[in-house]
Amino acid sequence: MKQAALPIRFFARILKEKADLVHINTALTDLSIWRDAALVRAAALAGRPVVLAIHGGKFLMNDFESPRLERITENMLHRAKVVIVYSELERGEVARRWTGLNIKVLPNAVPTSDRPAVIRSNPRPVIIFFGRLHESKGLNEIVKACQGLRESGFDFQFNCFGDGPMKGVFLSQMREVLGDRFHYGGVVTSGEKWQRFAEADIFLLPSIYGEGLPMAILEAMAAGCVVVASEMASVASVINDGVNGYLVEPRNTEQLIEKLKGTINNRTGWKPVQEAAVATVRGKFAISDYIEKLEGIYKEVLSTEPITKQEIDRLDRVRVVSLDSDVCDHASVVARVAALAERGEGAYVCFGTVHMIMESHDSPEFGSKVNAADMIVPDGMPLVWMQRLLGRKNATRVRANDLMILLCEYAEKHGLRVGFYGGRQEVIDEIIERAAKDFPALNIAYAYSPPFRPLTHEEDAEITAQIND
Repeated sequence: MKQAALPIRFFARILKEKADLVHINTALTDLSIWRDAALVRAAALAGRPVVLAIHGGKFLMNDFESPRLERITENMLHRAKVVIVYSELERGEVARRWTGLNIKVLPNAVPTSDRPAVIRSNPRPVIIFFGRLHESKGLNEIVKACQGLRESGFDFQFNCFGDGPMKGVFLSQMREVLGDRFHYGGVVTSGEKWQRFAEADIFLLPSIYGEGLPMAILEAMAAGCVVVASEMASVASVINDGVNGYLVEPRNTEQLIEKLKGTINNRTGWKPVQEAAVATVRGKFAISDYIEKLEGIYKEVLSTEPITKQEIDRLDRVRVVSLDSDVCDHASVVARVAALAERGEGAYVCFGTVHMIMESHDSPEFGSKVNAADMIVPDGMPLVWMQRLLGRKNATRVRANDLMILLCEYAEKHGLRVGFYGGRQEVIDEIIERAAKDFPALNIAYAYSPPFRPLTHEEDAEITAQIND
């Protein structure tokens, strides 16, 4: 239930914080895609541009097993103003599979200032694993590799930190293979993590799928560990095999064992590899450079107009029985209303419901006036369902109540005047009171509760003059 309510709470939080932009980190895995697609949708409904950063995942480099999940991923990516990936390799793969995306390369980064002074003097080599205890991290390969090393007479210490679904099985197997040469330290704080890296010689991450550019690899390199990792996704863009670390093929246990044997036997060759690893992180993955580049992406996104006049004129309109309803979302409606306001001409927007469809059907005169609106927004789900049946698969509902909040927010931010017309006087008063609280700088230029009867010509002329004043 908490997960089901997450998009609603996320939408409310965006409005409450008055965010200008929404940054969402996702992984291309089943559960993450389902969750984050809903969050991206919520941000779009709130009228906020989305920066979507892909942090690895099973389907980043591998084919989807479900066509439906692939379609959801495609929709999620295309809703983002910018899609961030870790490397040019990932950019090429994402661009090949989904065209028309604005893709930026922004590698992970680590703060090197937190790195403690390292003086390693371990009597036996210390291998360390930091990460989620999940099969994707190559845990079965680690067990087999450690078993192969012990059978070949290698003496070493293995320290493990992390948590995950394979914790019980993995710890049991490692203790059976290594006995007291295996230590499990659980989940540690950021500061303690650097100390554990500093005490280790070799960092091992033989992942079999789902990696992008693991933070643990960069942290281990920054701490001067000799990294042995699987060659996948963006890892190969960081590690130059034999220069600042070592690469192995995913699932190739025999190669992993031989690579570890060679690394352990060549202790005198560790220093140049360690120094090259530290230099790589400091030169290419400094946190200060990351922040500067990310701020540049944010500025680019915020400097672009959400929708141009030409794009507004091309918005899709589809006939549902007697109503020409627009296929739109909250952001496009706000953009169109803003564009209409800037023109300084009379305009009106209708919110379509089943009742309005039936009234338009029964009264051609009424229908012609509704269909002449500058926009007819699908406020009722039956309209959305019909739009989808008519081929508009991305059709969505735009609730009038939600849109009023978004329009007030936009008007406050851009200095536009607003007015409220209709309803009982106590409702008008409550709206003004709430607006003053939520949007203190909002300029409410007009508010009127008309009588519940047809207006006289004099009343109509007077009200029109007041609105235009």
